[in-house]
Amino acid sequence: MVLWLCPAVDSVQHDRLGVMRIAVVHQGALGDFLLACPVFEGIHRALPQALLDIWTKSEHAGLLSTRPYLGRVFSPDGAELTHFYHDELWSRADVPKAFQESDCVLIFGQSAARILSERLGRRVNRPVHWVQSFPHSENPIPVTEFLTGQICEKLFPIDRAPFRLLPEQGDLSAAQSWMAGKADLQGKKAVFIHPGSGGFRKIWPLRRWWALIRWLRERLEIPVVLTLGPADERLAGFARESERLGVHVAEGFSLSVLAALLSHARCFVGSDSGVSHLAAAVGISTLVIFGVSDQRVWAPS
Repeated sequence: MVLWLCPAVDSVQHDRLGVMRIAVVHQGALGDFLLACPVFEGIHRALPQALLDIWTKSEHAGLLSTRPYLGRVFSPDGAELTHFYHDELWSRADVPKAFQESDCVLIFGQSAARILSERLGRRVNRPVHWVQSFPHSENPIPVTEFLTGQICEKLFPIDRAPFRLLPEQGDLSAAQSWMAGKADLQGKKAVFIHPGSGGFRKIWPLRRWWALIRWLRERLEIPVVLTLGPADERLAGFARESERLGVHVAEGFSLSVLAALLSHARCFVGSDSGVSHLAAAVGISTLVIFGVSDQRVWAPS
């Protein structure tokens, strides 16, 4: 099922490698997706005329909405792909038309993605490449560097290109509207804090977050915005308690509006989470607190 479609480009000329459309499957979480974005930028620099048709979450793809290389966006959860994970159905399942129209296919992920790439490669007359989404623990190199190396090895040389999010005007207006009713955010930038994470073990002890918030509010008298995401229900009580110190709680925003909010921040402090990667992609000063995960691998690019 197509979720969203960029304006068609009818007059694109093939470049020296003859690639016009590249199909990309990325079913990972927000942080994983943002760590792959510099690779997409690198492909664009190497192949300026190529379009990327991407299977990913619609909100993730929305972060690329202004990129000239973004083509069609598809749901990664539809039956079109699900059938290829089935040990029997994959051999007779209909191959999505977008794969047949592509010049090559890149499938990001771990073991399940490898199975998908092997099976799809036997059904389409196109090069299909598995791109392992993160290295094994005995090879602690940054994820983006690891991904870039695989593209260089399997396809063609690319440079790891910087990826910066530039919020659109509509998202900036929504962010400014939210801040307008908060007197201490007028003319004074706040420190944004995101204590949550999709992995409970990645969360810094709440007593330490509380000490940081009290220091910022009571000693430095700096405005603080605490952000909550869909996976942060367990932190609702902590967030409500922090409001007693004058902390503003931002929740329920789309990723694109959250990025616009973050663009107004003085700086950001967070756990190892997708929101921390989002803050880094916006370009603000970002401090990520790592615990069980390896910062050599998972630090924002």
